[in-house]
This record gives sequence, C-alpha cells and structure tokens, in this order.
Amino acid sequence: DLTIYLPPLENFVFKNNTSFKDFVYGDYYYSSMSALELENYNLKNLTLEGNSTINSIDIKGSQLTNLDISKNLDIKKIELVRNDKLTTLKLNDNIEEIRIHEQASFPEIDLKNKSKLNIVYLFDLPQFNNIYFLNNNSLRELHLEKFNNYKTINLGLIPSIQHVLISEGNLETVKLENNKNLTFLSLTAVELKDIDITNAPNLNTFRVFSQLLEKITFDKNKEITEFFFLSDKIKTLNLNTLSKLKYIDTNAENINIRNNSMESEVNLRASALNLCVDDAQVNSIKSQYPDAIISTDCNNQAEKPTVKTFAIYPNPVVDYVEIKSPSIIKEIEINSFFGKSVLKNKPNSY
Repeated sequence: DLTIYLPPLENFVFKNNTSFKDFVYGDYYYSSMSALELENYNLKNLTLEGNSTINSIDIKGSQLTNLDISKNLDIKKIELVRNDKLTTLKLNDNIEEIRIHEQASFPEIDLKNKSKLNIVYLFDLPQFNNIYFLNNNSLRELHLEKFNNYKTINLGLIPSIQHVLISEGNLETVKLENNKNLTFLSLTAVELKDIDITNAPNLNTFRVFSQLLEKITFDKNKEITEFFFLSDKIKTLNLNTLSKLKYIDTNAENINIRNNSMESEVNLRASALNLCVDDAQVNSIKSQYPDAIISTDCNNQAEKPTVKTFAIYPNPVVDYVEIKSPSIIKEIEINSFFGKSVLKNKPNSY
C-alpha cells in the first residue's frame, strides 16, 4: 500500500507501475490537477473521490471491468484504449468528448441526456452493438469504425449532428430525419442496401461504399459538392440536380453530370462509360475518357453497352448463338453472308 499526498498539479501520468491494483484520487489538500493519465496493466479499481478538478482522463491497458465517473462532474473528456475487460461505463452529464479504442468486450454506450457532448469517437469494438441517443443537443461529430454487430443507427435522434463517419462494419440501416445541420456523411465498407439522404438537405460531402447497395435517393440535396459512390449493383447515376458538384468518384457506368457545374475532379472507374455532360465539359471528358460514349442531349441518352460489356458466342456459330447484354435487348436480326434476313426476334429481355 502506498499513500501519496499530491501537491498542486496540472497533469499526472501514471505508467508501468504494475504492482498497483487500486488507485484512489481525491481532492485532498486542494490539488488542482486537471488531467489524469493511467497506463497500468494490473489496475482493477479506479476511484475518483470528491469534487476533484480533473477534467480529462486517459486510461490504457487496465484490467478495469467497470468505470463510473457519473459523479465527477468536472470531467469533460475521457479516452479509453485497450481496457479489454471493461464492459460498463457510466458518464457524467457534463461530458463533452468521448474516445474509446480497441476494447475487446465493450458492448454498448448510453449517451442519453448528455446535452453538452460534442464529439464521440468509437474505434475497433468487436462486441459493440448499440448506442443510446436522447437529448444530445450539442453533439456535432460522430466517428464509428470497425464494428461487427452494430446494424442500425438513427441520426434523426441527433438533430445537431454535423459530421458523421462510419466505416468497416456490418451497418445495414442509416435513418435521417430532419438532419438540417448535417454537412458531412461518409459510409464506407458497410452493408447498406439503400440510403435516402433527402432529409439532410445541407449535405456538402457524401461518401458511400457498399457492395450491397441497390437504391440511393438524393433528389433534394442541392448543396453536395463532393460525391463519392461505389456499388456493384447500381450502374446508373443521375446527378443533374447537383449544380454545386466539384468532385465525383464512382464506378457507375451510365452517368448524367449535365448539371451546369464544371467539376474540378472527375474520377470514373467503370471500363464502359455512357455519359451526359455539360457542353463546356465535352472536350475535357473526351480527353480523359476517350472510349466513353459522351452526349450533351440527356433526353436521348441511352444506356448503350460497348463491346466491353456485350457478349455473343460461340464463334463460329453452328447450331445456336447466345447473346448477353447488360441492357434489355429489344430486337434481334440475323442476316446471312449474302445479306438475307435469316431470323428476326423481339425477346425484350437481357
């Protein structure tokens, strides 16, 4: 056992003291310490007594199973890293910033009525499955990365949110409701099947990468300047309402960017491209994508496959011929070597 009477301190770092299992800090002798950092792989209990002046705590590599700072109203910031046995965290109502990294057993976090909370950063929590939001009127940044069990998030419960980044997880549903303050939304390496961002009308940056995405709705989002979109299932994008668009990155094949905006950066990943662009863009797009089908008349823009996506075989043909196309085949006509029509058919299928 060791009792330490601390003089007035601003910061206290407690590292590699492996024999300590209990740590008690109180406001004895009116200590003015404001930041507490603990890195101790045997620490099992932590008690912060009284109305201490600590406003920031950083705990790494402990054996804590629970942490309660609900009565420590001066603590504004907490960071927890690799406390693999921690399963319970109780926060005070004055908390402003939360950063939790690499917690092997951490299951959920209750943020209800944390009205002063500004920033939440949660990273690499394999057992994490839920966040409870309510009355988080100051929350503006939310970062969630590397999750296995967190499936649904309702951002409509956080009307103040401005910046959201979610990546590398099994997230299936994102709900937006009256998110007028949201300007940045990034959803990458997730499992979304559809996303509607029309309830975030002031969105500037939108990034989504989901191999399962089948539907995207953004017809009311006039403020988007950066659009990043990757999906194997959606091949057509109509961006003609995005008059402020400056950056686009997508693997879609049929794209309408005739929107009265001169995009400063265009990165199109598909090998077969069918584009409708503004008149002033024709030459620059042609030089960048010489094999693309380019038009300025979007009304007559057809989703025409190029030879790279159209298949007919075998060659030579003996008894049968097989034709495959990514677009609906409306009519087939086969002529003989001498130009005589041998077969006409209207399959109206792929």
